[in-house]
Amino acid sequence: GPFACDNGLTYARFSSLSAVAADASGVHVVWNARTAARQSKVFVRNSPDGLTWTAPAVPVDTAAVGHQFFPDITTGAGALSVVFQDSRGDPSYSPDLPPGDTAAGSNSGNVVQAIVARSTTGGASWTESQVSALGTNPNWEVRSGMRSPFFGDYNSISAVGDTILM
Repeated sequence: GPFACDNGLTYARFSSLSAVAADASGVHVVWNARTAARQSKVFVRNSPDGLTWTAPAVPVDTAAVGHQFFPDITTGAGALSVVFQDSRGDPSYSPDLPPGDTAAGSNSGNVVQAIVARSTTGGASWTESQVSALGTNPNWEVRSGMRSPFFGDYNSISAVGDTILM
């Protein structure tokens, strides 16, 4: 169609989505951004009062490959918790390719997983766990005759008492 990418690949929306949570220890902001290596990563930055931001932003995840995106954050149950999408398991990962696409332009499968990272150290260190039983692929073309995918950006996480809900 007239809006097809010249390279034939299908790209989902990647935005620098941000979210904020606040508790007695301060304000916590999370977002995704592209690194110098062109990998999309989820970052967090903390402020004791929401006015001063002396500590640098740090990545939430430890994945050396894959794109991490669509974060949301909550505070409760004794921790900061961040949910995000992650393509670290994509065997065709390249910073130049959308998640789920191969260099030849074919689909590499349902390689995107939902991950929750938790920090009981105010964001200084994180423990990650995969929460999705099955993967997905953001590159399926959808919505009748349109040639662009719509993966959505609807991750949400909330703390209710000692329970984290997604």
